[in-house]
Formats: sequence, structure tokens, C-alpha cells
Amino acid sequence: MLAGRQQHQQQQQLPAGQQFLKLHVTVEQHLQHVHKQAAQHQPLGQQQHKLYIQHALPWQQQQQHHHQQQHSSCQQASPVQQQHSQQQHRQEYRTQSVPEWHGLSSWRQSPINNCRGWGSNNKPSAAVPATGAEAADLVPLANSLVGVALQVLHTADPGLKAALTHRGWRAYSEGHIPLQQPDQAFASRNIASSIHSSASSSDSINSSLQSTSDTTSSSRVHPPDRPARPPKPELVIPKQVPSPKDSPLPLNAHMLHNLAHIELNAIDLAWDTVARFSHLRLPPGFYKDFARVADDESRHFGWCIQRLAELGFEYGDMVAHDLLWEGAQGSAGDLGARLAIVPMSQEARGLDAGKRLVERLVGAGDQRSASIVAVIATEEKAHVALGVVWFSRLCVAMGVDPPSSFRAWLAAL
Repeated sequence: MLAGRQQHQQQQQLPAGQQFLKLHVTVEQHLQHVHKQAAQHQPLGQQQHKLYIQHALPWQQQQQHHHQQQHSSCQQASPVQQQHSQQQHRQEYRTQSVPEWHGLSSWRQSPINNCRGWGSNNKPSAAVPATGAEAADLVPLANSLVGVALQVLHTADPGLKAALTHRGWRAYSEGHIPLQQPDQAFASRNIASSIHSSASSSDSINSSLQSTSDTTSSSRVHPPDRPARPPKPELVIPKQVPSPKDSPLPLNAHMLHNLAHIELNAIDLAWDTVARFSHLRLPPGFYKDFARVADDESRHFGWCIQRLAELGFEYGDMVAHDLLWEGAQGSAGDLGARLAIVPMSQEARGLDAGKRLVERLVGAGDQRSASIVAVIATEEKAHVALGVVWFSRLCVAMGVDPPSSFRAWLAAL
């Protein structure tokens, strides 16, 4: 593991484009170690494992027999023949299509969701005003989606952060602001015509990744190392966050506070992904997906703080940890690592926890809070699925196996 971490640290010193182009080298160096140590790794969560099986594993199994045959012949071949065979394998991966979760298409095509509040009928409501919406209307909005990402990351007030997120998503969805301004990362090369019509094409993504190696540093935007945060809650190490038994809040408020903190971090994580990797000139659909995620998370945060207020509490009434953002910092220089850590691990584990949280809230007699959590958990499925799809597409573009690469990335981090 120590050697793996050293290799990963050396890799992070490379420009982002070169990291992607050399991804297959790092993965292949880790695969044997990962398989030997697999028994020591933390198992995937049930929901995460289910999505992994549905979207990544079938793609691998379709090729397994063919690759085993080629591997057998490769063992008897000369070094030159082996190198040619490996290159052939990578090219075969690049020609494969990436399966998607059946609900992802409808999520992408869904209209702007204005149900920012939770209604008296125990369902999402557009009639209930969202916290921070009035203040957000008085703030000039950035003139691009990447600009909105930076604006949100620099906004400390949680309600205002959520409201600006929704304004930015609406403006971009309705065509009022572009993805980036001409002086931002897309200025150095006009590739929109080559990738806009085929956002799901592995060849298009591969071309986009290869073109990143000559992107100048002046074309990059610079999101903050840490997003702006309010004075409260105080951020402590995870073991200092009280258990429900020792919490200053009642059980339902304690769980809602923890969930609100997760959703606030998720807003920033999605926007950080948009801004931090904007220079890579990936298909516009990638940035649109994560902006939509940010909007979903802002709505979820709003529901949580509304319910907390109904219970007589507010966000910041108890301490919280900073573990989620530490994951973002560890993947700041590597999009593949970001996808493996955030949507495919952090959010996937949240799916596992959702059902248990609903059951505990029902057991505590709080059906209204349980209903909020149930809707949140349902909507989070698309976030995990898009992480799987984009991670798989990146691996396909690199000519490497997505499932093994996922395992290798987690082992290296």
C-alpha cells in the first residue's frame, strides 16, 4: 500500500491531462497487488455493489473469455508480441459501449424541479418558499456555469448557497448562461462541434482527454481549496461527533442535522467537480450532469433545514465532521479518483444508509422526516449511476477495465 500511495502522489504532480493519458499504466501496476489484498478491503455497500454489478461488471464479463484466451497466448509470446497484445486489448476496450442504469435517461430529461420546500401534504412543494431564495435574487449571478460553481463555492451562508445553486442551474438549463466564457478553458480550442452531438461516445471522450495535454495553465479556473462555510457547525474529527445517544438534539433532529451536513457538502462537491475539471474540455453533458446533481442536493438540503426549523432547531446546533470534503481534497488532481470516491463510494454508501434512517425515523414516530429522507434516498440513485457511467467511459477511453480500475483507485488513495 505504501508503494501504491507513493506512485499515486507522483502521478498527482503531473498535469491532469497527462494523468488520464497515463492512467492505464498506474492501474496495471496496482492490479496484481489489489487482487492479492482484496480480502482486506472494505466490502462494497449493498446498493453500491448492486450498481457495480448492473453497470460495470457485465461489461467486463462480456470480454472475459476473449481476454483469457488472448492472455494464454500472450504468455507464450515474445515481449514485443505481448506489448502489441496489450495495446490491442486497450483498443478493444475503447470500442465498447458503456451500459447505463435505466433511470438515468429520465433523470437527465426531467424538467427543472421547483419543489424547494416540503408541503403540508408530506410531499415536495413549489408553494413553500426555500430558505435563502429572496437573498439570492438580490445577488448578481455569475455569467457562466463554471462561474456559478465558483460563486457557490465562495458563498458561506448555507441557505444562500443552496438558492444560488438553483438559480444557476435554472439559468444554464434555460440557455441564459453558457458553460464557460470565451476567456475560460474552452477558449484555447473549439472542440464543441466534435463532442456536442455524441456526449456518450468513447472516441469523443478519448479525443477530449488527449487534447488536454496542451492546455495552458492560464486557461484554468482555480476553485478554492475549501468551500466557504458558516461559523457553525464547528467542524471536528469524526470521533468527536456525538452519537444519537449522546447528542444535544433529539433523535430525529440529530439524524436530520447529520443529513443536512452531508447534503451541504454534496452541493459543494458537485460544483467543485464542475469547476476544478472544466479545463479538461470533457463533453458538455458531464458538466451538465454534475450541475444537476448540485441542484438536487440543494433541494435536499432545503428540505432538511426546513424540517429542522419545524422541530425547533437549525443547522449548526451540533458539531459536524469534515470527512466528506477531505475526500474531495484527496482527488483534486484526478477526475477518475474523484468519481471513484464521491459518487461511487460516498454517495453509494448513503444509499445503503437511507433505508435504515427511514426505519429509525418511523420508529421514532416522525413520519414527516422519514418521508423526506425516503425521497432523498430515491433521488440519490441517479447520482451514483452517473458516477458509474462517467467513470466507465473514462476507463473505456483509456482502454482499461472499469471494475478493476475502480478497485485499484480505491487501493491507491
